[in-house]
Amino acid sequence: MRIRHVLVFAAALLTLSGCAAIRRHEAGSTEQLLAAAGFQTRPADNPERVHDLAVMPPLKIVARNQDNDVRYTFADPYKCRCLYVGGSKEYLAYQRLVTDQDQRPPAPEAFRVSWQQETDPVSPRIEGRVHNESRFRVTDVRLQVEGLDAGSRPVGRTFAWAFGDIAPGEDTSFVIEAVPGAVTYQITVVSYDVVSGPMPLEAR
Repeated sequence: MRIRHVLVFAAALLTLSGCAAIRRHEAGSTEQLLAAAGFQTRPADNPERVHDLAVMPPLKIVARNQDNDVRYTFADPYKCRCLYVGGSKEYLAYQRLVTDQDQRPPAPEAFRVSWQQETDPVSPRIEGRVHNESRFRVTDVRLQVEGLDAGSRPVGRTFAWAFGDIAPGEDTSFVIEAVPGAVTYQITVVSYDVVSGPMPLEAR
């Protein structure tokens, strides 16, 4: 993640971060990192903070010149209705945490699996796709396929491989024979190899 370093004077606000706006569903993770970096949480419980929460760009880190120092503020008017406030020390700590997080390989939850059962009476099979929602290109994606009966009880387990590499934001397919006695399936990614990444957020 690239961060543009710009100072803002005369109380003007400037959005920081090469990631345009932080999406609402990513705000919780950002707030955890801000708190871990030492940012102070300030609820909008007085007129000044209510005003700041109303006029500041939501879910973005902005900088203001205050008493010859730069203060960084993140406003969340949706969930906590609060401000996260820190100085240069806290902002640098936040940047380090973001960098460390960006370098971590994706968790299995970063992959979404969809499937359908083919009704070939001779050779019933499962055809599906693995969607890569991480920022890494991956390969050798291995799937655990657990067959379940009508009562959601396991009746068999097998494994499958997804075809080829999966680039960030893209998907690939897999095919496997149906598990005898199964009427539905629970299919999850259990392993993979990272080819490259992470891809910059703004490139997605």
